[in-house]
Parts: sequence; C-alpha cells; structure tokens
Amino acid sequence: MISLLILMRTGTMFLYGSKTKTVLATGLMDGIPTQMIIDLLVKGCPLIAAALYATVGLGYFIRKDYAWSLVWISYSLANVGLVLAATERTQL
Repeated sequence: MISLLILMRTGTMFLYGSKTKTVLATGLMDGIPTQMIIDLLVKGCPLIAAALYATVGLGYFIRKDYAWSLVWISYSLANVGLVLAATERTQL
C-alpha cells in the first residue's frame, strides 16, 4: 500500500512505498503559496459538493419526488452559501 504525505510547509509531495522503502519526491506544489492552496480547498470542495448535490436534486425532480429534490437542492445551496461566506471573509 502506498501512503501519501503532503508537506504543506515546504510544498513538497513525497510518496512512500511500504514494500520498497523508496521515496519519490515530486515538486508539484513548489512555488505555490500555502494560503492559496487552503483558499482553493475551502472554496473548491464545497462547490464540487454543491454541483453533485444539485445533480442528485435534479434527478429526484425528474422522478417527480419533489420532497427529496428540495432536500438535495437545499444541501447544494448550503454549500454555495459556505463558499460565499468564505469569499466575504477573505475580502475584508
């Protein structure tokens, strides 16, 4: 099994192979500020979840199960609200 360790402070990603005991270092995150990565995760992950929730809500709407459609669309809008709250927080 391969475990993945991301060192945010140095911006270097290491892959450790449990059987081979070898270390592969890649500079995928070199030069990217840590705050930018955190902002991307805080805003990107809820938007991805919102899109998935909206898709499920649309599916229930097409099946004419309006109560569950409302539930899933509400989850989607809640995630959009989280992104808006994070955006307003970072602009102050």
